[in-house]
Amino acid sequence: QSAIIGEWRDAAAFKNKRDIHFCLYKNKSLVQQGHTAAMIYGFEEILSHVSNYFTLEPGDLVFTGTPAGVGPVEPGDVLEGFLEDDSLFELTIQ
Repeated sequence: QSAIIGEWRDAAAFKNKRDIHFCLYKNKSLVQQGHTAAMIYGFEEILSHVSNYFTLEPGDLVFTGTPAGVGPVEPGDVLEGFLEDDSLFELTIQ
């Protein structure tokens, strides 16, 4: 298993963290999209819960899951991920 880490965005840039749209394109076709308002738990709740079991340090990554649309990728597939209208990554599967 693996995970893509795109460009960092300053959390302070988002006035309402429960109002952020994100999506993933595979070969220019939309395959996943989500919105933070649809998350069962908000970021603060997740971090609070996780910190009961682990000491969180600056730079730690906490994964929150994924919206519907997870599927296989093949060599040559091009993935591009967006947070709002900003492209955070584009890569080709090797």
